[in-house]
Amino acid sequence: MQEVHVGIDISKLTFHAAYKVCNKGKYRWEEREFRNNETGYKNLVSWAGPKALFTMEATGLYHVKTAMYLHENKYTVYVVNPLKIKRFSQMQFRRSKTDKADARVISEFLEMNKGRLKKWVPTTKNLAMARSLLTAIKLLRTQNTAKKNAIQALQLTPDGMEALTQLKALQKSEQMTILSMEREMIDLVCVSHAEEFNLAQTIPSIGPKTAAAVILATDGLKSFDTSRQLCAYFGMSPREYQSGTSVNGKGHICKMGNPYIRSLLYICAVSSLRFNKTCRAFYDSLVERGKAKKLALNAVANKLLRTLFAVMKNKKGWNVVGAL
Repeated sequence: MQEVHVGIDISKLTFHAAYKVCNKGKYRWEEREFRNNETGYKNLVSWAGPKALFTMEATGLYHVKTAMYLHENKYTVYVVNPLKIKRFSQMQFRRSKTDKADARVISEFLEMNKGRLKKWVPTTKNLAMARSLLTAIKLLRTQNTAKKNAIQALQLTPDGMEALTQLKALQKSEQMTILSMEREMIDLVCVSHAEEFNLAQTIPSIGPKTAAAVILATDGLKSFDTSRQLCAYFGMSPREYQSGTSVNGKGHICKMGNPYIRSLLYICAVSSLRFNKTCRAFYDSLVERGKAKKLALNAVANKLLRTLFAVMKNKKGWNVVGAL
């Protein structure tokens, strides 16, 4: 039976699936919509057949149950960064943006890139719980910042005292909840990736929150072979903008990755100027050569991430690996 490349476009309640069928040199599309529940998953595998390979985008939590069901039933599953699918679609000058069209694009992406994709495997229960906590923490931090801004505005008028009191109490409660969730997240990471977690913290200025967040985002660096790949994944790679003689923009980091991780690394970079002599010397050398201070701090954050990669991959503490 012919192998089929099934593209799945996931939404909350339903998902669309599509694959090509070749008949006498001519192609046609097989397409269908399914409910995003176990009955829909059973209908999907019955429809696609035993030789199907499945690909879907990493869409928050919506794709997890589908991918888990397919994996448990011995099917090959690929979960792809949505940005890759978007760029692939743009390269083909696709104009339509519908669930059916997206399923087709994902199917074609699998067909052309199958040899370069890594099979999806579920994370451990502890890691999945920690990731859910991290998602909730980021949401609460955003809400807490909004309350802080509202409190500052209310302090400017005497009419806002009652609302000010209520908001302050709510903000304090949220802050306590965030701290509790962060401790629980760190404890879960300690169980699932104790060695990597402890090694990361041997680097001066890398604390438990940053170590845990990087481990959660990369599953302990399992999918990365080089520090360059890791820096690119988090959007920490320098990006130049130059063409000919008329275009010569300022260099900056590409910012295509996880903004939460970048903010943590930036805070660590600021801290490293006090507690990490190697980073301080690196920062000073960049500033002396005329680099802007913010650009130099970004370079320090990049260096910290590369050092973190080295200690976790080599299974040796920072004192052994040394500065990179």
